[in-house]
Amino acid sequence: MDIKKLSQLARIKLNKKEQESFGKDLESVLGYIGKLKEAKIENVPELTHILAAKNVFRLDEAPVESFGNSAELLEAAPEKKKGFVKVKKVFNGQD
Repeated sequence: MDIKKLSQLARIKLNKKEQESFGKDLESVLGYIGKLKEAKIENVPELTHILAAKNVFRLDEAPVESFGNSAELLEAAPEKKKGFVKVKKVFNGQD
């Protein structure tokens, strides 16, 4: 295994001792992967997630107004237009 080439590709600097250590570790990992390839998995169902959790979605409904005094709030606003509070433009060039 060319650890020096791998370290160059990964853009990490390894001294000689580290290259030897990583070489041994990588050989061990690859050996374990080789053992996994020998496992008989023909009749094992595919596992997509370890938990049986599912997404929970809310109903697509309009939100219920959380306060009942919107008329009071609108009345207190300094400027109003067509039932809404009128404010200054915050984006330039857009209507």
